[in-house]
Amino acid sequence: KITNKQQGMMISEDHKPTSEREAKRVEASGGYIERNANKAWRTNGIISVTRSIGDFGLKKGKKGACLISDPEFTHHTLTQGDDYLVIASDGLWDGLSVDDVAWTATQKAGPG
Repeated sequence: KITNKQQGMMISEDHKPTSEREAKRVEASGGYIERNANKAWRTNGIISVTRSIGDFGLKKGKKGACLISDPEFTHHTLTQGDDYLVIASDGLWDGLSVDDVAWTATQKAGPG
């Protein structure tokens, strides 16, 4: 995610059960996507992401293994005015919008 003049720009895709591409991948690997009692989408009814570094119980060798830790690479050429690169997990992005993070970075750290 890049901030440019206090505006955020997505340069990656969140790996969530609501992503059609990720849902198809999960289902093709024997997993499933469903809404829990709180109406939140979950992978195998448990976790809010479709890729994870941990969560070994949902990975290869386990019944219903559908979670992967394979990274997705994005290439972005930095240009003048790209002030900050923010790398964060779903814990941040689930609570704040890209523009909220961009605004906070420029207010707290100052101009790039």
